[in-house]
Amino acid sequence: MIIPAVDEDPPSNVSSAGQADIQLWVKPDLVQPNGIWIWAAADNLRISALTAVECAETMMATRPTGKIQ
Repeated sequence: MIIPAVDEDPPSNVSSAGQADIQLWVKPDLVQPNGIWIWAAADNLRISALTAVECAETMMATRPTGKIQ
């Protein structure tokens, strides 16, 4: 997870493209004393692809070996 400094721009679709990490930004709300703003962005295509590869690797371990009759 990447948490940029408060003075940096919040994460966006553009800044998260190609990144493996989830970008998170937290900023205090100036109107509500106990409030905060949270921005989060992630490259959902990359995360889905990594999950698919991990599932395939896990399934390879359960694949039967030998001849199928």
